[in-house]
Amino acid sequence: MQLRLFHYGMAVKGTLLVNKKIGHNTIVVRKSMVKVYKDQNLSDNPTANSLEIVNTSRRPNPAHLSRNLIALLSSGGVPQDFFMDLLNKELQDARSDGFKRRAAARAASFHYEKEMIVSGIPLEESYLNFRLPALMGEENKRLKAGKFLLPDSYYLMGTADPSGALKEGEVCIILDNGQVSGKVLVYRNPGLHFGDVHILEAVYLKEMEDYVGSSRFGIFFPTDGPRSLADEMANGDYDGDMFLVSKYPQLLESFRQSAPWEANSSLTKSPSKAPRSMSDEELENVLFHSFLKTRFQPSATTGMAAESWLAMMDRFLTLGCGSTFEAEKRELRKNILQVIDIYYDALDAPKSGAKVVLPPELRVDLFPNFMEKGEDKSYKSTSILGLIYDEVTKFEDRDDVPVSEIVKLSCFAEEAPRELLEEWKMLYNEYRQDMQSSLQNEADKNAAADEVIEKYKRIFYGQTRKYYLSEAGDVYTSGKKEDWPVIEAVDFHTTKKKKEHLFVEARALYQVVYDYAESQRRKASSIKEQQSAIRLCGFAWRVAGTALCALCISSRAEKPMLCSESAFKEMFGRT
Repeated sequence: MQLRLFHYGMAVKGTLLVNKKIGHNTIVVRKSMVKVYKDQNLSDNPTANSLEIVNTSRRPNPAHLSRNLIALLSSGGVPQDFFMDLLNKELQDARSDGFKRRAAARAASFHYEKEMIVSGIPLEESYLNFRLPALMGEENKRLKAGKFLLPDSYYLMGTADPSGALKEGEVCIILDNGQVSGKVLVYRNPGLHFGDVHILEAVYLKEMEDYVGSSRFGIFFPTDGPRSLADEMANGDYDGDMFLVSKYPQLLESFRQSAPWEANSSLTKSPSKAPRSMSDEELENVLFHSFLKTRFQPSATTGMAAESWLAMMDRFLTLGCGSTFEAEKRELRKNILQVIDIYYDALDAPKSGAKVVLPPELRVDLFPNFMEKGEDKSYKSTSILGLIYDEVTKFEDRDDVPVSEIVKLSCFAEEAPRELLEEWKMLYNEYRQDMQSSLQNEADKNAAADEVIEKYKRIFYGQTRKYYLSEAGDVYTSGKKEDWPVIEAVDFHTTKKKKEHLFVEARALYQVVYDYAESQRRKASSIKEQQSAIRLCGFAWRVAGTALCALCISSRAEKPMLCSESAFKEMFGRT
């Protein structure tokens, strides 16, 4: 587990693992984990002791590639076909309904959209079918950026070998079924250097079981050697860094490792007062302003260096291997290495206090088209990164397709009671007026629109309608409006209404909204107006989405399953 430990004036940061060789209620820390030692001159001062768990190792999700990693692997000899085959497999899968549903769930921003997808609302449902290209667009963005699945690969938390038995170039990897053996490729994000990708030997260590027992999901690095392997990969450490580990045979066969990155910084640390020489007020002020600067004013140099590196690497990957390009490649490689040093310095600047600047001669003015900087600043890339971008672009859905008839789902088609339909026609007219007024709020249109939706959710889930069902299923009038019961409820889980009553009212709301949307679609004289018409259907799902999804599941005689937000993110979480 990754942790922060504060103990009688000492500050510790790093990773802890189970060690069966030490006693109970004991924590052993390595010297490198101690960031601040106890000041003996302040031994009488009160201290706050705490153990904060930042992260824990867990069963890893499948790992994905990235533009940075693809560029490094390509420069290391991995052929273009390797990446295109992986991409095309995902694009082929994307044509299946199962993939579309998973991709849409991963990309959905709104709770009601997630509910529609996981509850089994058919993908051809008019509103969901309209939203699908936008949701798939998020998936296409991911693929354009090279974030597609790398088989037999996973991200693991790295830590130092507690046994001391690992030799230089060896690692110990523990997964579900215990330790694994053989060649592995290891990379740490956001590595940019040619040598940030390592080929290492995963070995079985009997001694490891004596230390960690049945613990799982981690990669252990040797403590032997002049330099840690983590430091060789983008200046990393064992304080909780995650490492991509791949056992994919085709990748291991073709990749050629380069010499690791060597720190080559000429920066000097900015002079600053030591904390012990400051008053409490001074130290508090310095720490607070340091936090604000790091959190809200990130170094522009980091972003500029990363963009320059990517543009230079694109050019580097397109140059041939003959003598014609040798001089240009040599000069380009030199510039790339300089940019990498500056990038790593910029990443470390908040801790080092150094001011890092990317000199003008290392800044790029023309970018490959996949970086989407605009036509006047772009050229068409022919590197593997450009090929990936072009392939996904060809696959994308067009957004200028006419909207077909807005059809109601059969599970919601049973005609709702006339009184309820009239009631929701009136409320829907009020809603459109309320929403139009809310959009006049220039200060915060989104917040104003959200308030309107909440108002109608309270009406739907909380206030008993003027017309509602009796136990026999008949609709009757409850009397004067001021006599209508009001129940404080804003969602499906807090409402006191009977489920069968709620389902009937959800059908009424759905039918009113969809009929109105279809009438507007028929009047539309352009594709844009047709799309505006079908967007109106969103009101039904924003207000009564959970009830509609529950009704749909009930109509199939299926049982709903509870799913927490955290579990949903774990299953469908964005990459």
